[in-house]
Amino acid sequence: MSRNKKGKITPEIEDEVCNLMKIEAARAEDGKVNLVKIAKLVNISRPTLYNNTVIKTLYNEINNKNHKPQEKVNEELESKLKKVKAETDRLKKTLKEYDVKFARWLFNATNAGLSIDELNRPVPESMKTTLRKKVNK
Repeated sequence: MSRNKKGKITPEIEDEVCNLMKIEAARAEDGKVNLVKIAKLVNISRPTLYNNTVIKTLYNEINNKNHKPQEKVNEELESKLKKVKAETDRLKKTLKEYDVKFARWLFNATNAGLSIDELNRPVPESMKTTLRKKVNK
C-alpha cells in the first residue's frame, strides 16, 4: 500500500488505514493506537497520515483520554444485543399471529363463497380521493 503519485492518500487507502487502526486499538491492552507503528505497516510517513483529516479524527477519537474501556463498550454492546433480540422475538411472535389470523380469514372467506380473485380485488377509493383526482385533472 502506498500513496498515489501526487502524494495524496486515496479513499481506499484511507479506509484501509482506518480499519487497521481499529484493529490495532482492539488488540492493544490500553486501547490506544501508535501512529508510527501504523505508518510502518502501510509504508506511509506518519506526518502524511496525520495530515489526513479522517485518519487524524479517528486517531484522536481512539487515543482520547476519556476513551471508554473495552469492558464498558462490551457491556453496552451486550445490552443493545439483548434489546435487539427481544425486539426480534416480539416481531417473530407478531408475524406468527398474523399468519394464523390470515389463514383463519382466508378459510372463513372461502367458506363464505368468496374467491381468491374477489379477495385480491383492490379496495375502492374513497369519495374524497375520487373528488381530489377530478379536481387535479
